[in-house]
Amino acid sequence: MFSVNLGWVLREKEYNLPWKIKTRIKKNIIKNEEILNYFNKLTKDTNFVNRKYKQISKLFTNASMWVGRLSKFVNRNQKFYTLNELEEVYPRWDYYFKDVDNVHKWVPSPEFSDMCMLSLSIDPVDKKYSHSRCSIAGSCYKMLNEGTDFGYALTHRALLLLMAYFGRGCTIFSPKTDKAMIATFCSMGYAEAEYIAMNNYQIVDLMMEIMCLCSLEGEARFLRRSWLNHMLYFQKSQGCFGTEITKSRETRLFDRRGFTFKSRYSNLSHEECNSHTTALALGIYSAAIRYVIQEYY
Repeated sequence: MFSVNLGWVLREKEYNLPWKIKTRIKKNIIKNEEILNYFNKLTKDTNFVNRKYKQISKLFTNASMWVGRLSKFVNRNQKFYTLNELEEVYPRWDYYFKDVDNVHKWVPSPEFSDMCMLSLSIDPVDKKYSHSRCSIAGSCYKMLNEGTDFGYALTHRALLLLMAYFGRGCTIFSPKTDKAMIATFCSMGYAEAEYIAMNNYQIVDLMMEIMCLCSLEGEARFLRRSWLNHMLYFQKSQGCFGTEITKSRETRLFDRRGFTFKSRYSNLSHEECNSHTTALALGIYSAAIRYVIQEYY
């Protein structure tokens, strides 16, 4: 998503940007591509990722096609909730926290979501986006219509619709229906992100997932300055992001021998990187750059 957001900036605003900003963006895109190429080579040459995830990862390739499908950011009038209002929508925080963590209880579960993504990844790419219908497993349609309306289940419902549009250029129901469903999911996600923020960002991984996906859809309200500022407290001295607040915001030298990435469900120490939150942070902050340049250049 980093290269997609910054790629849009160069395509739409390159000739409006000061030379220093334009050069810095180009250097960051090149560096990001080097990192992506390293991991792509790793997945091809080793058993670093199993075959299922190799197939799903094809949905996230072809950044140039994604750039052409990005919409301009829209500033919507958004209701700001009080904590009392949110507690009428969601369970008390300790119960909500446990519910979110119980990912296999909801629809889709991680495995169900992967199955739907895998079925979508087999579809051919429609580069012209001629509004062709996606071919996915039948149970995935029901999941989109009747799935769980909070937590990772909600974000994964939105993810499937977004990947159909960006990753394959097809629609699951129809262009109008898909867009309306994403808007509904993001509206629910905004309230949930506010609830997490009001409870000390304790599930920052989920909040970042909501922000990243809905900003990809052009929802500027998810790029709130207070949220963006607070996300930086989860940045590690190495530059990556974790799921626990770092004691100090200072960037300091680190021993590369101790540099490790953990998966999203691992127990993390203060100095360990989390690949999921790091990728989400790149998507969020690059979307913020895209928004600022769209509005002011």
